[in-house]
Amino acid sequence: MDGLLPELRAYAFCITGLDAFDQLARVRDLVQAVPAGEKTWDQAKRGIAKELDDSLGGKPALRRAELLLRTHTFRGYAAARYRLLMQQADVFPFWQYKTHGDGNVRPSHAALNGKIFPAGHPIWQRIFPPWDWGCRCLVVPRLKKDVDKLRPDDAGKAPENLVIYEGAMADAISDAGMLPNGMKLN
Repeated sequence: MDGLLPELRAYAFCITGLDAFDQLARVRDLVQAVPAGEKTWDQAKRGIAKELDDSLGGKPALRRAELLLRTHTFRGYAAARYRLLMQQADVFPFWQYKTHGDGNVRPSHAALNGKIFPAGHPIWQRIFPPWDWGCRCLVVPRLKKDVDKLRPDDAGKAPENLVIYEGAMADAISDAGMLPNGMKLN
């Protein structure tokens, strides 16, 4: 993968343990079939498990199939969502980061929960979900008038407690690779 040109790497699809191209192509097609409505989640999962069965077999193949399906489907969804949000940036000039809100949220993701950055800001290249393995976070588009209502509440807060990050503050967080509470971005 590292030897591929960046333009090709963006379209590359690989799965550890699958080295036959036809097998990899069938798994890719099964992953694509779910959002296209051609297969249900369970049908695709069983098909992927069948492809993995020789190397893993039984329940491990089903667990790995679920993981592969979730990871690749959500990444595809996120890419489409990012493009859509960028097209709507004039309507929704801010995006808010939200976690799933349960006990399985990583501290680095929880530190971003509720934080608002300008739409399309470079920080989103690092944290647009899923930006980490198994990330279940999401981005909520926000209207300017809704964000303007929050601004008075941010007056006098320490930087790590701010909700809205704009200008130099957003740039500093992005450039330093730091989360609002000082944690490093992956």
